[in-house]
Amino acid sequence: MSYPTHLLRRNDHFYYKIKVPVDVQRHFPTPFITKSLRTTDLQEAKVILVAMEYRTHRVFTLLRTGMLSDDIAKQVVSDIVPVKKKEVVVKGLLLSDVIQQYIYEKDAQWTPKTKMEMAGVFKLVMDVLGNVDIKGLNRQVLLDMRATLMKLVNRHAIMTHLRP
Repeated sequence: MSYPTHLLRRNDHFYYKIKVPVDVQRHFPTPFITKSLRTTDLQEAKVILVAMEYRTHRVFTLLRTGMLSDDIAKQVVSDIVPVKKKEVVVKGLLLSDVIQQYIYEKDAQWTPKTKMEMAGVFKLVMDVLGNVDIKGLNRQVLLDMRATLMKLVNRHAIMTHLRP
């Protein structure tokens, strides 16, 4: 079945998809705008499609005028581009700073026992890794940390059994 231009159907749901023109692509995170119309009904999708087409071409026109500041251009683009959650990238932070921030955010939710347990966990992590820049943490570093912790656990178990 043929659908109107820019209307796609995936898994019984309709989507709006349009290629961003080259002259305004610098304002968009991707070369295509794809947005769910949140419907499975073709007639309803066509009505929503008309509104999406209007909004999208209005944004393209506003961006082409060159009269918008960067902040306003970002706002206009965010009105039509689905907002995806971005990973928080923390740059130049030490592990101790990240731990302190985490403790600050979770402190109200923790019981005194949990606070004590987490302090012990964080002290152990700091003892094993040191106060490193978190940009340097990768899979291999964490695997090495796990191996070190396993050695500590085994050594503790052996020492516990050898005590008279």
